[in-house]
Amino acid sequence: MSDQPTVPNVFQHRHASKPSISSTNYTVSTPATTDRSIAPLPADDNPILHPRKFDFVNDTELYIHENRVIPRLFFYEPAQELQISRLKMLKEGYFVGHPRTLVFSVAGAVASVDGGGDESLFKAAYSVHFGPGSKYNSTGKIQESGSKIEMQKIAELAAACEALELVEDKCKMRVPGFEDVGGEIASGGLVVAVTSSTNLWYGITEHIFKWKRNDFHNSKGGKVVGEELWKRLDECMNRCEFNQMRVAWLLCEKEENQAEDAAKLEVGGV
Repeated sequence: MSDQPTVPNVFQHRHASKPSISSTNYTVSTPATTDRSIAPLPADDNPILHPRKFDFVNDTELYIHENRVIPRLFFYEPAQELQISRLKMLKEGYFVGHPRTLVFSVAGAVASVDGGGDESLFKAAYSVHFGPGSKYNSTGKIQESGSKIEMQKIAELAAACEALELVEDKCKMRVPGFEDVGGEIASGGLVVAVTSSTNLWYGITEHIFKWKRNDFHNSKGGKVVGEELWKRLDECMNRCEFNQMRVAWLLCEKEENQAEDAAKLEVGGV
């Protein structure tokens, strides 16, 4: 098995603190909307060059049997200057972290404000996980309360925004562990974003393109929950793709999502 990078190169041409997130106060104020030099083209003129779904056949050498466990695909770099997870690869008979990859997991959790059932108000929190004990791990709380389904979606989106914007920032600063993933040195870096949320996974890999054409109305005619967060996340995805760094979303089971426990603990402390 080759030890060469298996990341497809399809291009040719916060945080020790716990930020407070508000779904209604989120505005699209990322550099893509203010800096024309890195602004993505309009959606109709900006075809997605990177597939946004993680490909178990082409994106990893290890996903080859039925009794597979998603976290076993990842290799944690515990060194003080790194503390990040990467995709595993074989090199000279040993598992190592693929140097052009980075892995993070995101999760949201909700709890009833008054201890009532599904009809009561719910509070929400989220978690971002880069590895066991990583200095980049973070949790946060959503300021508002609302229905159970709505708050779950908002929390997951907040986690995704925070995680990807952190990666983007660290890549620009060329922080060890992040610098080889960004496109500044060479194109073809791969960021694997792990989620157990079908709403988040399908939303950012498929539905977002329809929503943008329909002014963020869903198939039933209603407004998509978390519109500003979806716009913010999609802008960040576009910037990553523009800068020749692919972000691929991997859908896993809840028990395999390493961010789940921290999100549940955080919402319990709201």
